[in-house]
Amino acid sequence: MKALAELPVPTATEIESHLLEIARSQPGIDAFEYLKAASASLRPDSRLVTSMIEQAWEHLSQGPLHTLHPARVVVIPDLVADTSFTHRLNESEASLGVLTAAFDLGALSRFETIRLDDGTKLEPFSVDTHH
Repeated sequence: MKALAELPVPTATEIESHLLEIARSQPGIDAFEYLKAASASLRPDSRLVTSMIEQAWEHLSQGPLHTLHPARVVVIPDLVADTSFTHRLNESEASLGVLTAAFDLGALSRFETIRLDDGTKLEPFSVDTHH
């Protein structure tokens, strides 16, 4: 019955939006401070909401949120917005019609769509396991 006293709680969508808002307003915020700020601004006294925040954090960590060393929370699309990555095409790539492009940052590898300036979608392919 005690849990019923915590109702109503924010929806999962509201919590995720709030988590993204905090990360965007404080890029590079410490992960502990990030979760503490989310809880404090939503329902600091609610174990249910705290659990929902942790679940939303886990879900968003598979998408736009990422933790950079040392435990700094960032919104990945914000890091690369309006950024162009360049690569000099070599003769082998031109003749094979293949562009060799590796990501140095694991966080950037989560992007499923890579496009050229003209909008042409590139099909990613990797010979490495789990890439």
